[in-house]
Amino acid sequence: MKCLLLKRIFLVLLLFQLLSCKSSQEKQEAILSKIPDPKTLNETFVSDPDQILNPSTVYSLNQTLKELDISGKAHIDVVIVKSIGDEVPKDIAYKLFNTWKIGRADTNNGLLIFLVLDQRRIEFETGVGLEPVLTDMICADIQRKYMIPYLKQGNYDQAIISAISPIMEVLNTESYNFNVEPENLGNINVALSEPYESEHKTNNSFFNSIENIVDKWLKNSNFALVSIILFSSLTFFLTIITVVKKVFFQRKKKSRFVSKFLLILFQLTFVLLISSIITAVFHINFKKCVYVIIGLYLFRGFLLHIRLLIILILAKRKDRDKRYNYLLKYKETFKYSENLYPISFIHLLYKKLCKDIKHSRYDPYVCENCKSLMKLNKNKNLSKGQSLEEKINSVEYDSWECISCKTIKLVKYTNIYSKAKECEKCHYRTNVLKKTYITQKATTSSSGSGYELYECKFCHEKEEIEFVIPKESTRSSRSSYSIGSSRSSGSSSRSSSGGYSSSSGGRSGGGGAGSNW
Repeated sequence: MKCLLLKRIFLVLLLFQLLSCKSSQEKQEAILSKIPDPKTLNETFVSDPDQILNPSTVYSLNQTLKELDISGKAHIDVVIVKSIGDEVPKDIAYKLFNTWKIGRADTNNGLLIFLVLDQRRIEFETGVGLEPVLTDMICADIQRKYMIPYLKQGNYDQAIISAISPIMEVLNTESYNFNVEPENLGNINVALSEPYESEHKTNNSFFNSIENIVDKWLKNSNFALVSIILFSSLTFFLTIITVVKKVFFQRKKKSRFVSKFLLILFQLTFVLLISSIITAVFHINFKKCVYVIIGLYLFRGFLLHIRLLIILILAKRKDRDKRYNYLLKYKETFKYSENLYPISFIHLLYKKLCKDIKHSRYDPYVCENCKSLMKLNKNKNLSKGQSLEEKINSVEYDSWECISCKTIKLVKYTNIYSKAKECEKCHYRTNVLKKTYITQKATTSSSGSGYELYECKFCHEKEEIEFVIPKESTRSSRSSYSIGSSRSSGSSSRSSSGGYSSSSGGRSGGGGAGSNW
C-alpha cells in the first residue's frame, strides 16, 4: 500500500515536471514562430520581423551575403528582433540555427548573427565546420571592436555591416589579427567582461577545446566567476576548520550548528558551480538549472525520509534475531545522509535506527522455560567451529543465560559483509575463497568461463564454483550513415527551392560567442 502511494506521488511530481517543461518549450516555439526563416523570404539572408533596419541596409546585406553563399565559403543569416521575452538569447540562437539548418549539410559552414535589442545582447552561432576557422575568441573580438561601439550609439545598421567585412576576411585568409584596431571607430571606449588576447591562441586541439569550454562557461553564466571563488574559498575554509578541530579540539564536543551552517554554504556553492557548468555546456537558462537541481535535491531528501520511515516500520514486524541484520544492512546506507541534508529529520531517524539496532541485540531475552529475564554471558562456551567463525569474522554469537533456571540461549548473527560461505560438509560459515581460475577467456564472439576454488578452514573440504564471463562488447560507428542522410536531405532541399541558397542541412554544436553592449 505504501509502495503504491510512493509511486503515485512520484508520478504526480513527474507529471508536474513534464508540464512545466512543456509550457517552457511551447513558449520558446511561440517565439521561434514569430521569427521568419530568411529562406522563406525569397531566398534572402536577413530576418527583420520588427523592421528595425533600413531597407537599403537589408538590400546591401542580401547582395553581399548572396555572393559569399555562392562561393561556398559560408552561409550567413542575420536576425534582429526587439525582444524575446525572458528567454536566453543563446538558447534561441542555437534553436534557430538547428531549426533552419543554416549552412550546407556536408561542410556545416553556417553562421547566425543574432541581435536582441531589449537585452542588449549579440550572439554569433557558428556551424560545426566553421568553428576551427571562426573561433569563439575571434567572434568575441569582432563583436567587441566592430559592433559594440555602433550598438552603444543605437546605429544597428552600421554595427551589422561593420562586422561582415572582418568575418569575410577571416573566411578568405583563415587568419585574424587580434592586434589590429578599426580605423573608423574613433576613440569610443568599449568594455567587455572578458578580454581576449592573441597570445591565448594555440594550435593544440586539446587546449583549444578546454579553452572553448571555459570561455563559453564564463560568457553564458553571470555567476560562474563568483561560483569558482566561493567554492574555492569554502573548500579551503572547511579544510582549515577540519584540521584545527582534529589537532587542537579533538576531545571537545563539536558544534553541530557551525557544522550544519558550513555544510549548507558548501552545498549552495556546489549547486552554483554545477549550474554554471551545465549552463555553459548545454545552453540552459541558469536560473531554471538552479531550480531544477535544488528541486531534485529536495525530492531526493523527501524520498530518503519516506524510505527510512518504511524501514523502521517494517523492522518492527520482523523477529528479533532477523531484525538486527535487517537494520544493520541499512545503517551504512544512511550514515552520510544527514551530512547531505543538515536541515532535516534524517538525523533523528538515523539515531532511531541506531537505537533499534542496539536494542534488538542487547535488550535482555525472556526465558522460554521460567519466563525470567536472561543476562548476557561473557563465557560463550562455543564449539571449535563456532570459535573459528568468530575468528574469521563471518559469524558473531551472543550467549544468554537465565538468571533463575540457568538455561543457555545461543543467538547467531551472520556478518552480512563477510564473503565466507557455509560449508556443505560441516555446515560452518568457514568456506573462504582461495583462488580464481580462468579456463576460457571471453572474446567478441563467445563468452568465457572459469571457477572459484573455496576451502573450508575447519574441515578443509574444497569446493569449485563455476562462473561465466560475458562477451566483450564492440562499439560500432554510424557516422557514415548520418553523413549520407544529411547529404541527401540537403540535395532535396536545394532542388525543391530552386534558388541559389546552400542553407539546407547545417547544424551547430553550440560554438560562437556572445556580448552585451
